[in-house]
Amino acid sequence: MKNHYGPPRKARTSRREGCKAMMWVEVNKFDKLAVTRFVKEHTHPLVPSGCSSGNAMDKKDRRIQELSMELERQDKLCDLYREQLVTFLENVEQQMELLSKKIQVAVNNIKEVEAEVQKQPNSQ
Repeated sequence: MKNHYGPPRKARTSRREGCKAMMWVEVNKFDKLAVTRFVKEHTHPLVPSGCSSGNAMDKKDRRIQELSMELERQDKLCDLYREQLVTFLENVEQQMELLSKKIQVAVNNIKEVEAEVQKQPNSQ
């Protein structure tokens, strides 16, 4: 088989009989490559060339699955920490409100005591 851009190639034996998928590429008038015909439908499973049994893809798929599971676990852990932090901050806010009320009561008591002391005649 003659190649326009390189040395001649051997014709490959077809392993996918009856498959209509194809892509024709031609050089257009501007000396650019252009796809002139394209049929996407395949009648067979697609296997990457260069992988004899798909073992490399299996390893990559397993690694992707492991990383996805780890990411999901970390997301759940992050959600748990977020919930705990929100609960903690709500508790801090409630404690601050209680302390503010107690401090206000103490300030009012001190003002009452000072007012009583000023009302009493000097008995020294």
